[in-house]
Amino acid sequence: NVAGEVQGNALGARTWDIDCGCPARQQAWVQHLQDLVGVAEPQSSLDGPATVDLRQWMGQLECHLRGKQLCDVAMPGSHDAGTYGMTLDHQFIPCYKGPPKVVLKYFKKDAVKWSRAQRLDIRGQLEAGSRYLDLRIVRNPEDGQFWTCHGLFSNTLRDVLQGLTDFLSTTNREVVLLDIQELHESNYCEDDRHGMTNASCKELAGLFTEFLGPWLMPKRMGLGCTMADIWEAGYRVILIHNRDSLSLTENEWCREHTLRSDWKDKDALDDLFVALHAELGHKPKDKLWVLQAVLTPTPMTTIKAHLPGSVTESLEDCANYCKRQLLPLLSGHWHRHSLGVVMTDMCDDPILNEATVRLNLPPGVASRWGPTSAMTVSRACTDIQEHMPHMGHLHEHQHTNTH
Repeated sequence: NVAGEVQGNALGARTWDIDCGCPARQQAWVQHLQDLVGVAEPQSSLDGPATVDLRQWMGQLECHLRGKQLCDVAMPGSHDAGTYGMTLDHQFIPCYKGPPKVVLKYFKKDAVKWSRAQRLDIRGQLEAGSRYLDLRIVRNPEDGQFWTCHGLFSNTLRDVLQGLTDFLSTTNREVVLLDIQELHESNYCEDDRHGMTNASCKELAGLFTEFLGPWLMPKRMGLGCTMADIWEAGYRVILIHNRDSLSLTENEWCREHTLRSDWKDKDALDDLFVALHAELGHKPKDKLWVLQAVLTPTPMTTIKAHLPGSVTESLEDCANYCKRQLLPLLSGHWHRHSLGVVMTDMCDDPILNEATVRLNLPPGVASRWGPTSAMTVSRACTDIQEHMPHMGHLHEHQHTNTH
């Protein structure tokens, strides 16, 4: 009756005195009631929040993050963050490598479905909790502008940087990793090597300075600095470039020396998570670390997607299956590992992103979920176990065994 009355009175509209004559027994009663109702113990500000404000989670967890180095902060990350605006109207980039474009033009809808990795624009992704943005940039020969891309043109870089600037302007403590993974320019990319001319790279650096100038963290700070050091210096963005370190400015960090991000190139859930588990115990000590929790569809995947009964018809479907498998791991034994960036496609799931953010809290604190989060994760994990088909390879149909 007491448990039912607690639940019926918004968990705090009334209080009860419980005196069992023994502190240990009294604490046992309190724990028993909390277990019955399914709520967390009231928390102090040092314990961590009952629910995470994903829009400004770094500021919300300031007391837990201040002494941490940036390399040790777990954060959600966006794979191909600049693809949110990709539509049928966008063309293939000049150095696109794949099936002949004359063939692809008849399958443009498929090309878009399997290339667009994000639903939300940049500001939306950041407000959903992402603090790592993976970008591929191409110079459009038609208008001379820099665009984001993933096989096809997607958004102008100005639009992307404006979204980042708008977000930073409305928050105080959020730090963003901006990873320029690829650069493309006509007549400069050969085979599997991509790049831009020195003139274009200088112009690109000027564009970043125009939008982000005072927020860009210089290399002299080093990756050994703490979050408190970064905040006190007023920096908010680490700009990482996949270019020769000798050609970079003081505010551009060399990707090779700054970050480790191993592409798994797996199209099967089992294979992907075996590879991810193997990587967990090998976190680099002096670099940022990106754990790529993304599936890589093959050409056969896209073909099989047209068959009746296919469970994956787009990259978004792949992302959903991958994230369902990832959620119980982040909420469970992965907490024993010190993670960095957990990168996903469609990085807008609040439950998954909150689970990633809570990796920054001590185990005893992180386990104290607020009512909504605890029950949602429990339901989500139950739903995974009961209803999610074993994927095997993405192009295979449903198997009898389940995760």
